[in-house]
Amino acid sequence: KDGRLLGAIQVYRTEVRAFSEAEVTLVRSFADQAVIAMENARLITETQEALEQQRASADILSVISNSVADTQPVFDKILESCKNLFDGDELDVLLVDEQGQLNIAAYIGESHDAVAATFPAPVERTPAGRAIRERRVMHWPDLVNGEDVPGVLRKMAKLAGYRSMVFAPMLWEGRGIGAIGVARSTGPFKPKELSLLQTFADQAVIAIQNARLFNETKEALERQTATAEILSVISSSPTDVQPVFDAIVRSAAPLCNGLHAVFYRYDGALQHLVANNNNDDDEKFAETIAALHALYPLAPQRSTATGTALLDGAVVHVPDMQGDPRFSGAGHSIAVANGYRSSLAVPLLKEGRAIGVIYVVRRAAGRFAPEHIALLESFANQAVIAIENARLFNETKEALERQTAMAEVLEVISNSVEDTQPVFEKILESCQRLIECTDLAVLTIEADALVHVRAARGPHAWLTIEKYRPVPVGQSVIARAVEEGETVHIRDSLEDDNVPEVNRRLAARFGNLSCLITPLIWRGRCIGAMHVARSLKERNWPSFTDKDISLLKAFADQAVIAMENARLIAETREALEQQTATAGILQVISSSPTDAQPVFDAIAESAMRLLNGWSVLVWRYDGERMRVIASHGGMPGTDAASVHAALGEPRPEDLAYPGDAILKSVILQIVDVEAAGVPESVREVAHARGWRANIAVPMLRDGAPIGLITVSRKVPGAFAEREVKLLQTFAAQTVIAIDNVRLFTELRDSLEGLKAAQANLIQSEKMASLGQLTAGIAHEIKNPLNFVNNFAGLSVELLAGIREVAAPAFAQLDEDKRAEIDETMALITGNLEKIAEHGKRADGIVKSMLSHSRGGTGEWQAVDINALVEEALNLAYHGARAQDKSFNITLERDLAPASKPIEVVPQDVTRVFLNLFGNGFYAANKRRVAGTEAGFRPMLRVSTRDLGEMVEIKVRDNGTGIPDEVRAKLFQPFFTTKPT
Repeated sequence: KDGRLLGAIQVYRTEVRAFSEAEVTLVRSFADQAVIAMENARLITETQEALEQQRASADILSVISNSVADTQPVFDKILESCKNLFDGDELDVLLVDEQGQLNIAAYIGESHDAVAATFPAPVERTPAGRAIRERRVMHWPDLVNGEDVPGVLRKMAKLAGYRSMVFAPMLWEGRGIGAIGVARSTGPFKPKELSLLQTFADQAVIAIQNARLFNETKEALERQTATAEILSVISSSPTDVQPVFDAIVRSAAPLCNGLHAVFYRYDGALQHLVANNNNDDDEKFAETIAALHALYPLAPQRSTATGTALLDGAVVHVPDMQGDPRFSGAGHSIAVANGYRSSLAVPLLKEGRAIGVIYVVRRAAGRFAPEHIALLESFANQAVIAIENARLFNETKEALERQTAMAEVLEVISNSVEDTQPVFEKILESCQRLIECTDLAVLTIEADALVHVRAARGPHAWLTIEKYRPVPVGQSVIARAVEEGETVHIRDSLEDDNVPEVNRRLAARFGNLSCLITPLIWRGRCIGAMHVARSLKERNWPSFTDKDISLLKAFADQAVIAMENARLIAETREALEQQTATAGILQVISSSPTDAQPVFDAIAESAMRLLNGWSVLVWRYDGERMRVIASHGGMPGTDAASVHAALGEPRPEDLAYPGDAILKSVILQIVDVEAAGVPESVREVAHARGWRANIAVPMLRDGAPIGLITVSRKVPGAFAEREVKLLQTFAAQTVIAIDNVRLFTELRDSLEGLKAAQANLIQSEKMASLGQLTAGIAHEIKNPLNFVNNFAGLSVELLAGIREVAAPAFAQLDEDKRAEIDETMALITGNLEKIAEHGKRADGIVKSMLSHSRGGTGEWQAVDINALVEEALNLAYHGARAQDKSFNITLERDLAPASKPIEVVPQDVTRVFLNLFGNGFYAANKRRVAGTEAGFRPMLRVSTRDLGEMVEIKVRDNGTGIPDEVRAKLFQPFFTTKPT
């Protein structure tokens, strides 16, 4: 083309003959056509490349226009286009940060992890940095053999197989802000590729500046919006400043480009952490927050930015926390340990005095922008306004709330006259709302002279009903208030010399600094107390005020009113319930004359309900052993059957308690299983079953024990006298029920015995009649049977005589005739012998019938039992085959070696065997005929064993089996499962 060689066409042939001129011309024509095709392809390729480059630039501009706030989609699109247009292997977008470090903004290639490990890196130490510093495209066409190739690039090229690399700088206002790099293994980049790459770099700069302008405008709007939102929260939350604090920390961190924001309150002595917000995705930060919370409250220290801001009442700005020697406090150390570099602390000022501080930290070192400082100062001013508004509003609201709370408690008292628990809960709820505290409780002194927790609120276990163990008054936290009859105000549980030891121990354990104990007084007698405490671990509250004491006394008076109302109603209701329960049990006794179990269950249920029991057991005693017959309540798995399975049937002397109640026929009580003198075995049972107090009341008949009722409770304390009397009534009713059932059962058994005797008489008459009928039939059969037997024998003798008389005549016949006559004579003789054999068998049957009709048994004979089994098995099998030609079954025999003969009645035993075998055949064949099991084969197995004193015969078939309802009827006369 244009005198330049592009290629050649060569033609070969196998014969020695010169190419003709026409052939040469033809090949030359083909060469010209090839040149035209190559030129067309080049022009088309260049046109397509130009079109692709224009399309790529247009696509990038489209992404820029659709992603004005985020540059990442632009960077990803640029690298995608570079990879497609330049056939690149490794491509990246690098940006310069505020510290002059290069960071990867986007990357395509298999070496991402290895390359990412080298960043961030100083601009001046990287090949990309050279393009940025010199503000020109850096192209290394031959990384392996070329000149001026940095050592790191040459080494990387040898490892990864690159041939060339290029970096195009991203320039803004003459300053390099980043670069785009492409490495490939296909050779040097063309000038037009370098130019296009620089175009892509310029487009990246446009995207960066668009995003910067957009985000600056957005941040300004967000700061205004956040300020407006906080003002809105202040107006909508006039009584509670916490939503304001939460809104401030929620906005402060993201608007100041921070990762964490904290809000502290300052009471003039201690710094309290009241709100925090975290924008860091690091999972480890949850541990950091927990560690930070554990430090507060604490006194402000100048070794921390927040402490300095509170003490000086001025903004503290720390551009680099790791390099500032002024700050080394614990909170500061935690922040540094988690990689925070810069921080800003802005105080809340009221009348020139700091009352709090807002604190924001960042990962990167550097100064906060002036607009960020101004924003936090604005937030601080708004917080001060919110705090003052809330104080004024709450003082007015508090007086109204106290009046409302008293009215609400009175309303609950009027609506809950029988149950004090809702009243106590309402009182504690009101106290917790109106008197700042951590723990509250209503404690009452019960009939057992022990202090019980009736209601509690707070985090500490000693104030919860489940954990608090009732204790004597003198050992309780209310001892001093009970003794003095006045409210006790303990300002410091650890330093007050008059504080009881129990309060001091609780203070040392739970951090209770201050508490109020107000007694509950009724007619000059202390019946309990209200206890309110404040814990140092929760907050550093001051001592209780006179206003708090007055309010607590008012609530105590309301609690007393509720308790007395409930006591009067409960006593009336209990008396009625006991009468009703007694009448109900008598009704159960009358409606269940044959079974005492419903009575036992009813008594257990009633005793459980009326005595507030944890569990109730009803025992029977037969003079030697005890057993549980009814159980109610208790832990899972303590029903009567389970308790009986666990205890068995012990003797009374085996049980230290309640066995003594049986042996001595007296009522026994365990007021507290933990008290001294209680046997260890009883204490172990109590711990296992979960009770603390127990009572055992014996059931006596004519002064002798026949049973026992035991009731247990989860809390210690003696059973009241009325409760003991109720259990005695239940015991007496139990004895009545047992005697009723005994008498009724004896009468019923007598009646059933008479009925059975009558039925036996009728049956005997029927069997006697049947025996007479059987004897008559047998006698009638015996005469013709004797004729058959006799004539069969006589016929055999006559045949023998005929053969003897006719012998000369037979000798004259030919051989065939003689053979035919001999065969006929033999057949007749065999038939007569069979007639005789079966006649004898029929005669045996008749004899058996006669023997049965006489009420006795057949003749006893010494027989080989195996032979008898074998004979019966063959008879049964052939009998079944005779009835059903399709019947077939596998017979298995496991007969013990022959032993000495056994004395039996052969006819009776054979009848038993025939019946057993016949039933087995029937059942196995029935399963086969059902056709529900493919490949099923009927089988019957017979085995015999010599056991010395006896012989064991077992018959087993694989048929349908014997259902339970059939087994129950096996020995009923004339019962059968066979079809009629």
